[in-house]
Amino acid sequence: MGSLTFSLTIAFTSTAWVIISQTDKLILSKLLLLAQYGVFSLAVVAAGAISSLASPFTQALLPRLTKLVTEKDNDAFDRLYSGATQSVGVLVVPAVVALSFFAHPVLRAWTGNLQIAHDAAPILCLYAIGYGWIALSSFPFYLQYAKGDLRLHFIGVALQLVLLVPLFYLGAKHYGAIGTGTVWAVMNGLYALCWSPLIHARLYKGHHWRWMIHDVASIAVPTFLVGWLLALVVPWPVGRWPTLAVLAALGIVLVAVAGGASSFVRDSVRAKLPAWIARLSKVWS
Repeated sequence: MGSLTFSLTIAFTSTAWVIISQTDKLILSKLLLLAQYGVFSLAVVAAGAISSLASPFTQALLPRLTKLVTEKDNDAFDRLYSGATQSVGVLVVPAVVALSFFAHPVLRAWTGNLQIAHDAAPILCLYAIGYGWIALSSFPFYLQYAKGDLRLHFIGVALQLVLLVPLFYLGAKHYGAIGTGTVWAVMNGLYALCWSPLIHARLYKGHHWRWMIHDVASIAVPTFLVGWLLALVVPWPVGRWPTLAVLAALGIVLVAVAGGASSFVRDSVRAKLPAWIARLSKVWS
């Protein structure tokens, strides 16, 4: 792909993504009452924290992946791609689980308003799931960028643009913010699960299922199961600050589960543990 075509593709997909990510807000601003739109906006802002967790990896990862592709160091590329996927998963998956299963307590602790928490919780859950799928599908984009081949990215974003805009309108018209949230979660999930294999088949042959099982599912499945079990058994206090304390404890548990399920994190901790122990010994000696 030539440099001009590459640049034009980036420009198109960036513009298209702005349209995709803002269409639901534009449509709902015309259909909802001001108070209802405020609840929707609150939920979307909370869900957007997931993107904030994943976005710093972009600036650090893209130059390194591109450099390894240029050097044709496939082994180092595989290690970095796998390790970065797991690192993002350890951060993002617990956040998605917390905002999905504990949306009401999160909003209650944040706003202190029971009615807002009740109204915004299902919207937050749906948008959090959607942003989680986006974090996953970002890695095939990093792969395409590093390889200098954005054809499938161009096609995928164009399809999203064509499909999501009318679906957002239909969802908003019939079901309001719940409708747009459902479209957001389902369509981003389909994109991540159906488009990523095509990208890997073209540019990362023979690695897709190992990547999905070893780097994604191995972290996501146990963390979601633990989150589901905690949602069933954890009693929630009435006060705002006690609720925040319980959420913090649950967050630590979920991150620990995700980190423990990640082979990259386990190996990193195992490698650095002797140095950490030596430093602690010096401090306490």
